[in-house]
Amino acid sequence: MPVKCELSRIDSLKTFYAQISQGLALPAHFGHNLDALEDALNDVPGPVELFWHDAISGRNDMGEDAFESLTAVLHAVASERDDFKVWTFSPDRSGISASPST
Repeated sequence: MPVKCELSRIDSLKTFYAQISQGLALPAHFGHNLDALEDALNDVPGPVELFWHDAISGRNDMGEDAFESLTAVLHAVASERDDFKVWTFSPDRSGISASPST
């Protein structure tokens, strides 16, 4: 059974790290930085499905650079692991669009 992590209302790096830490039960010593995130995500037992709802709002709130850095790490882990999937959801004119990372 896959581990599912739902991220929503992300408005800062602090909120992102808090939600992903809780959702994936990352260790208490997890350092809230990109290198530690990649290491921790590679250590999470799979399969893992990560859903980031309204990712565009998160990008707007936390800033383009922070968002691009986080999503680069998420997509890197997804490309390295067959059992780690990332879905980003963003509202569009027709409702919701989803972008999987495999």
